[in-house]
Amino acid sequence: MRTETLDQALVLARQHHSAGRLAEAEALYRQVLAAQPDHSEALHSAGVLAHEQGRDDIAIELIGQAVTQSPNDARLHASLGEAYHAAGRPVEAAACEYRARELSTQEPESAPPSPQLSGHALANEAMAAYRRALEFKPVYAETCYKLGKALAVENRLDEAVQTLKQALEYQPDHAEACDLLGKVLAMAGRHEEATEAYRRASQLAPD
Repeated sequence: MRTETLDQALVLARQHHSAGRLAEAEALYRQVLAAQPDHSEALHSAGVLAHEQGRDDIAIELIGQAVTQSPNDARLHASLGEAYHAAGRPVEAAACEYRARELSTQEPESAPPSPQLSGHALANEAMAAYRRALEFKPVYAETCYKLGKALAVENRLDEAVQTLKQALEYQPDHAEACDLLGKVLAMAGRHEEATEAYRRASQLAPD
C-alpha cells in the first residue's frame, strides 16, 4: 500500500472512530498496520480504540509499540498511562504519566490531557516504578537518572545526589545526569561539588 493510501486510510479510520463506527475504524487501522506494522499513529489510534472497548491488555500492547516507534511523543505516553490505569497497574501508569508530563514540558504544544495522578502522588508512583525497573535491571543509568530527577522534584536532595552519582557510575558520559547533579548539589548548598559537576557536564556536552 502506498504512503498516500495509508494516510487516506488512517484519516478515514479516524472519521469512523470519531463517529462511533468502531468496527469500521478497527478494520482500517488493521489494514494500515498490515501494510506498515511500525506505523506509530495507527498503533496509537488502534490502541486507544481497544482501550475504549475495555480491551486494555491489547491497548497496552499496541500503544506500547507506538511508544517504541515514537518515544518522545507525550501523547503516546499519556495514552499508555491511561490504559495501564484502567488495567489496574498504577505503578506503570504513573511512570507513563510522569514521562508524558516531562515531555510536554519540553514540547508544550504536545501536552497530553491531565493525567489522573498528579503532584506528590504522581511523583511517588513514578519513583516506585523506577525502583521496580532497577530491580529487574540494576545497572541502568537512564532509570537512575530519572529516579534522581523525581527525587529532586520532591526535594529529597541527598537521595537524588546518591542516585545521580550511581547513574554516572554506570554511564560516566551521561551529560544530563551530570548537569542535574550540579543543580541538586547547588540546591543542597554544596557549591564546590556543584561547580565540579557543572564543569564535567560542560566538558561532556560543550553545546
